Amino acid sequence: MQLLPLVATFLGAFFMMFWLDPAIALLAALLLPVYYLAMKLIGRRIRPITAAWIKSWSTTISLVQENLSLLLVIKAFIREPLEAQRFEKRNIDLLTWSKRKILIQSALSAAISLLAGVGLLLVLWIGLGHIESGRLEASSLVSLLLYAMLLNRPVSGLSSVYGSVMTTRGAAERLLELFAARPEPVGENLPPMKEVK
Repeated sequence: MQLLPLVATFLGAFFMMFWLDPAIALLAALLLPVYYLAMKLIGRRIRPITAAWIKSWSTTISLVQENLSLLLVIKAFIREPLEAQRFEKRNIDLLTWSKRKILIQSALSAAISLLAGVGLLLVLWIGLGHIESGRLEASSLVSLLLYAMLLNRPVSGLSSVYGSVMTTRGAAERLLELFAARPEPVGENLPPMKEVK
């Protein structure tokens, strides 16, 4: 989901809400820090989990490649059961990190959706009070609710974008860790070999 259409939708819906009822529009604006806080509290756990998931995934793939290249040796030394256990352990570790990653991303989406629902209920409650006092018509309240629902779409989309950014940062940390690894010495820079007795 692209960021620019989300921001444009958010600003348009907010402007229309402000034109219909400034008090309700300001309430919607005051809920933005709550959304941001929820994204920060839940989303900050995505990055380390993603880094651990990528590390587990790369370890599993390297084990598979190693076993496939040494298949004849594994069969010759009857190591199939041992290698199967190693592979199963790697898979269980990868599955555990995958579940954690999905769980935290789902919790972020659920928290933002819950806050969006609470925001809609607040708009409805305050709008009904404005109708009773004569400050707002019923048709305007319906329009406000539709704009509030339209306002919730970009906020939910931004939580998805934030989750993707944290996932990417976690993956980038793993890449930077690999790039920072010192290469093995080659050519004339090789250390002298010790004498074997």
